[in-house]
Amino acid sequence: MGTLGERLRARRQELGYGLGEISQKLKIRLAVLQALEEGNLTYLPAVYMRAFARDYGAFLGIPPQELQQLLDAAFGKVPTRGSSVPAAGTSVRVSMGAEQFRTTLAHALIYGALAGAAVAVVYYFLLRPTPSEQLQRSTEVVVRPDTGVPQWLAPAGQPAQPDTLMRLRARARDTVWLSVVVDGRRSGELVLYPGQERLWEARSYVLLSVGNAGGIELWRNEEPLPPLGPVGKVVRSVRITPTGLTTSLALRDSLPERARRVQPETTPPILPAPVLTPVTQPRPEPVPQ
Repeated sequence: MGTLGERLRARRQELGYGLGEISQKLKIRLAVLQALEEGNLTYLPAVYMRAFARDYGAFLGIPPQELQQLLDAAFGKVPTRGSSVPAAGTSVRVSMGAEQFRTTLAHALIYGALAGAAVAVVYYFLLRPTPSEQLQRSTEVVVRPDTGVPQWLAPAGQPAQPDTLMRLRARARDTVWLSVVVDGRRSGELVLYPGQERLWEARSYVLLSVGNAGGIELWRNEEPLPPLGPVGKVVRSVRITPTGLTTSLALRDSLPERARRVQPETTPPILPAPVLTPVTQPRPEPVPQ
């Protein structure tokens, strides 16, 4: 009785099989079958080569007792306990196992990427705070006028000045553009978003220009002021004093009747156009030669 490789090769040739045909039938790589027939038993770990040789010999019809003797001679006897050799009739396919591992890993990466994208979409559309919520949490800005010399620097014995500041509070119901002048000093331009508030303090007046009259609410010393106009209307020169509110003539026409009665507005008189009279000059007399 020859070696395991010689017996496998001789039996295969006796049956008329090619290595490629057996590789397709047993799903064992061609290189593994060649290594078995050539006696290269270290091509793969012994536990795998022994299992492949068992399947190969069983396929060729080698008697089980003879096949077991050949396997024990080539790989040694298997311990009765703790054996790691697969049972007869099972095949360990390294190539298929590696391919299956790569496929499983690819699927895991794809599913992980899809799950991450789904979480990002849910956060963006359902959990992310909206701009209005972020602006509502913003700190209120107070613009104070120039009050001159501080009270603690005033001459001794001078009575304290009463607090006559007018507090004007604005809250945006829609996106609003504002230009603000406090007591003759320009406070700048800003944009308020829905839910955002601003507070100004003035001694004489606050002059507003509003890009969206219906998108803003105003309170003077915490008393609500009439609306400045409809949504989308641009109003200019809204003068708010501690006791009054005056607007331009175009704005006045858009205010409610009650607001027009409370806040009358005068229109400058229309002067007649001057009459231009042609001036005639006397024609010069010819000078005698």
